[in-house]
Amino acid sequence: MAPRETGGTGPGVYGFGFSVTVKPQQARINGQIIIDQLVRNMELGQFEMGYSVLVPCIFSIYLHPGDYQRLANIQDLIREDASRALAARLTQWNAKQPIFKRGKKQKLYRIARHDWWIEFFADSEDVVPPADVEIHSELNDVPQPGYRGVKTSLIDRETSITESRVARDRTAGAFPTRGSGAAPANPKLAQGQHAADLAHVRP
Repeated sequence: MAPRETGGTGPGVYGFGFSVTVKPQQARINGQIIIDQLVRNMELGQFEMGYSVLVPCIFSIYLHPGDYQRLANIQDLIREDASRALAARLTQWNAKQPIFKRGKKQKLYRIARHDWWIEFFADSEDVVPPADVEIHSELNDVPQPGYRGVKTSLIDRETSITESRVARDRTAGAFPTRGSGAAPANPKLAQGQHAADLAHVRP
């Protein structure tokens, strides 16, 4: 009689008197996972004000060195798609509710810059596991206490990259000044608006 395995990916018992454990194949990080995590980070990092809601627009993405190397040649493409996905989510939020609701004007979701800044970094300290992504975000070019983004990871664990490390990497990575960097959050923004309003993404 042919041996029979039971238990799916758990221990399987055979008629020969021994057992075997089948380990599930480890998932590989890909562009879609990174983009989904960027959107998630932006959602968690909302900062509500009187007339608008700021969301993070500065993103530092940390990958295991192996994952970083594997994706090195397509990082620009991931960055481009991520910028479009983030802008689309802002548009969705701003179109979700009517302009006036119960006599109260809808708050506009926006970013503090006129574009997104998204950069990849290889974790050289061996704290980000393979197939994981750790993202550190900020609301503006210059982080301020009580006015900042959030830290998230794909795997359910405490984030490991320190704030000092993030600041150092951003400086070494030629962190952009206002008006430079990634593609605009919305290329059809109306002309003549105040510079601070250039981050508005209207439906």
